[in-house]
Amino acid sequence: MSDEPNERSGPAGATSAGGPDAGVTTMMVIDHIKPDRITDYERWVEGIHGDLKRHPGFISVDTVRHLSLPVPEYIVLLKFDSPESHERWRNSPVLETWIRKRDELVVKSHYSEEMTGSELWFDHAEPTGHEGQSATPPLPAFWKRVVLSTACVYPMILLLIWAFSPVIGDWSQPAQIFVVVVVLSTLMTWPIMPYATRLLKPWLFGRNA
Repeated sequence: MSDEPNERSGPAGATSAGGPDAGVTTMMVIDHIKPDRITDYERWVEGIHGDLKRHPGFISVDTVRHLSLPVPEYIVLLKFDSPESHERWRNSPVLETWIRKRDELVVKSHYSEEMTGSELWFDHAEPTGHEGQSATPPLPAFWKRVVLSTACVYPMILLLIWAFSPVIGDWSQPAQIFVVVVVLSTLMTWPIMPYATRLLKPWLFGRNA
């Protein structure tokens, strides 16, 4: 079974106060699913997303499915309009109920983490908690994040400018920059940085960082 594309959903007209990203908090959840329970897990995803859309402060949810792995992996990015909205969801009885239902479908430990800025670009080290428990994985050293981000962003900017110039070359400079930034941000979030961090994991998470 091949990997499926990203899926995004959110309440109609959802916006964050003070601009597109003002105060936005992102929560990442990674679940490793029993191969014979994918259908049940999809039902679980549909149900919890329905409750999410009714939660005050919820903006959107992006789901990335890696179904071709020996143990299928789901990466879910939840966006809230503020840290307070995010915290209310994490402490809600609704989420607690859904987590209990999920436990029988998950075979490996998962983690969730509040992220802002470029932290969202990086694939984290494996969590160290016991199976079925949450753990907070570390980020690479700051200077290594800067080096890797620069190494990925700079050539991508040059490539995107070259690729889009026949289409947007006559546009105003702010409009051209906006298009490049939107495409670049999307590609950096997935798949460039997750794959780059996995490829360079021994260097990024080495003890001598």
